[in-house]
Amino acid sequence: MAEPANEEERSANEGWLRVFQSQREGLPRFRRTLPNRIVEDDLIVAGEGRSAVILNYGGGHTQSDTFVHLPDDHLVIAGDLLFVKHHPWVGHGDPGAWAAILDRMAGLGAATVVPGHGPVGGPGDLAALAAYLRAMAATVEQALAGGVDGKTLSTLPVPAGSEEWEGRYLYPGSLEYLVARRRAAGSQTR
Repeated sequence: MAEPANEEERSANEGWLRVFQSQREGLPRFRRTLPNRIVEDDLIVAGEGRSAVILNYGGGHTQSDTFVHLPDDHLVIAGDLLFVKHHPWVGHGDPGAWAAILDRMAGLGAATVVPGHGPVGGPGDLAALAAYLRAMAATVEQALAGGVDGKTLSTLPVPAGSEEWEGRYLYPGSLEYLVARRRAAGSQTR
């Protein structure tokens, strides 16, 4: 196994090791439960004091993403659709569709947004991640048009405004995955 290239990579590796160790320790207590309801568009859950709306705007971070809106509280629980001050892993997603989901989410008018990663945020964080994802999509298109190889992808700068975010090591891998996926899809259509 290769030594970490820098302190950030070493720290990230240690973090992943802690995650995997806790999963292994907790695995015997888990019970697999298959879903008994699928949310196509939305599902309203009415309680005595408030209602929650479970929304699905399609796939962005993954093939199908749901999140929760508490309209009376001006709150959205975004889960992995929002990373605040943290580079997202985009390898399983579609950056363009994801950015559009964040735009629609911003239209809900929430003052507070609970992310899947990073500190609690607000509407500005939705806009920041949407801009990041659009910049990433543009970088992928430029890489495809210019025939950029994997080594070059790993040297490309992160989108403007995200230079100080945590998890910078995720960016090159996300680019590589997206470029490879697009190339594979292009070769299948010929």
